[in-house]
Amino acid sequence: MDFVQVIPAQLRCKSAGRHTRVLVGIKRSACFCRVELLFLSNSRLSSFIERRECPKAQIPTALSSSLTVGERINQVKSSVIISTYNSPEWLRKVLVGYENQSGENFEVIVADDGSGPQTRAVIDEFQDKFKHKIKHVWQPDEGFRKCAILNKAILAAEGEYLIFTDGDCIPHPNLVEDHAKMAVSGHFLSGGYCKLPMETSLTITPPDIVSAEIFKLGWLRNNGFGWRDKWLKVVARAWGLNSIFDWVSPAKKTFNGNNSSCFRTDAIRIGGYDERMGYGGEDREFGYRLENAGIKPKVIRYSIVCLHLDHPRGYKNEEIRQRNEEIIRETRLGRSTHTSSGI
Repeated sequence: MDFVQVIPAQLRCKSAGRHTRVLVGIKRSACFCRVELLFLSNSRLSSFIERRECPKAQIPTALSSSLTVGERINQVKSSVIISTYNSPEWLRKVLVGYENQSGENFEVIVADDGSGPQTRAVIDEFQDKFKHKIKHVWQPDEGFRKCAILNKAILAAEGEYLIFTDGDCIPHPNLVEDHAKMAVSGHFLSGGYCKLPMETSLTITPPDIVSAEIFKLGWLRNNGFGWRDKWLKVVARAWGLNSIFDWVSPAKKTFNGNNSSCFRTDAIRIGGYDERMGYGGEDREFGYRLENAGIKPKVIRYSIVCLHLDHPRGYKNEEIRQRNEEIIRETRLGRSTHTSSGI
């Protein structure tokens, strides 16, 4: 077989239940596209080779063609909901990313869980740089109450489509436009992220974001982010392989708060976020209720990407996380479609 491209990767082998090194080979012909996954262990080719072959029409060559189920909504006004708490420098970098998006039909809502005046000052810097005025939805600092502020932001949103992200995630220049183009009724979208080390996070400047240099491997490599399998999240789209990797990816089909989207009506129908939950799994629980309500997930981790800036997590608490996991179990086992502790 003549490979058009062979790419080293690391995916989770469902049958083996472990992470495995992979070479992905793609061969196209007039009628068929073959994807071969060659699984290796300890850098040695194993005897296991999985071949998947299907009509070419079923393997999309472009991102937008991968979502053909249900009603296609190509042009919707979106509301980008950015959660934040006392991280003004990271928020500034994130807002530069949204200031330089390819699409314009969106509003930005900063869901602020009690930050001080520095965050307000950063938002004021950008008020005249967006087509729609930034909405600063704020609540007093009474501990980690992200779910409550997200619900307030959902109610304040004017867009029919909601894109959820965090104040430490710099968006790809096409992130908003791509979410809107791929919005499909009866589905939510689960995008990807590439987590950066602190050295790289601190190095990023506004010009780096405006030029989109931070989404190039050369820039990342020269600024403290050496070779690792996470690079695939950055280069898959540039190499035209994002849809292939989305298709073969065994990633869990969860709703991730740093880069996921759904229709506002669906978010309200399930009661928004469960305000009983602290840090750890609150976004997944939201997504499980969407699924229980018939809203199916679409995983596009390699097609819509953001860069996750590093930061300490002083709010992590094992007792709270265990309580969150119990709520998640109740939601999944009980097939809950609505929370009474939300909107």
